[in-house]
Amino acid sequence: MVWTPGRICLVGEHNDWAGGQAVVVPHHRGLTIEVEAYESFVVHTILEGTPYSWSPGQDPGLLGLVPSVLTALGAAPPALRVRIYGDLPPGRGFSSSAAVAVGLVRVLGPRVGADVGDPDRVAELAWRAEHEILGVNCGLLDPLACAYARPLHLRFGPQGTRVFPLHPARATLIVGSFSRPRDTRAILAALGAARTTAPVRTALEGFGDAAEAVAKALPAGDHMRIGAEMNRCQALYEEHLLTLPELAAPGLVRAVRRLRDAGAYGAKFSGAGGDGSVVAWMPSDRADAGVTALEGLGIDAEVVQIGMTSPDSGGDRGPSPR
Repeated sequence: MVWTPGRICLVGEHNDWAGGQAVVVPHHRGLTIEVEAYESFVVHTILEGTPYSWSPGQDPGLLGLVPSVLTALGAAPPALRVRIYGDLPPGRGFSSSAAVAVGLVRVLGPRVGADVGDPDRVAELAWRAEHEILGVNCGLLDPLACAYARPLHLRFGPQGTRVFPLHPARATLIVGSFSRPRDTRAILAALGAARTTAPVRTALEGFGDAAEAVAKALPAGDHMRIGAEMNRCQALYEEHLLTLPELAAPGLVRAVRRLRDAGAYGAKFSGAGGDGSVVAWMPSDRADAGVTALEGLGIDAEVVQIGMTSPDSGGDRGPSPR
């Protein structure tokens, strides 16, 4: 059994494929993958309450990551039954697809004789499965965040990727996810097509500058600076990226305003963008107000603490599909 957390991007979205910096922390929600010997290879999961299954020879549909991971591992489907379950909502900006890919690499790799090695190797294989094989215009940010499962400062450049573990002071986040998944592929495709335009470059460079500042402020617990940089990212997002129709986010903009009114140091989009998810850096004594502010807009909201020990990766994370 392998449990993999989702990730929350504090600052630096899209700077993996565009080049730049990002700061990520693990979500306390995640996905469990368990396997058992079986007469053939079959995968079971539940997405948004609907059960799905796949076996070789069938159209994988929403389970396309499974054959892609096997291809990345250079392996034929083993005789196993695989169950994927958990409490990480898909399509909301918390890297559910990367969590699936990372978990599959970790649980299937040793069983097919593949060398999955350290977190960097796991992330590389998961990225190859999603980007090179499945064709999603994504970078290494999400698989690295899920594979390391700890706060990270990431630098992406022509000479490769550098990973710096962070030790943040204890802090409170409010995380909200909208009721419907947004179209991540369409968002990434639109940004990729416009990546050389001045608005997109301005936004992404600003995200990278903010990530460098936040990486320095986290260990010191400089809440005001962190919140200010998050607000800066949101302003860049609204000014330069919301001109792309695929990133339309009226619900997100309302949520950010409501969180700031509730006392957040800073609040911004998280993940690919659009009405997917929102994250706020919150005074601990205003956490309930932040949750109430989002729930008043019909957004699922919860408190996430950072600077604390991550959940045990072997624990039970929800009902297993059968």
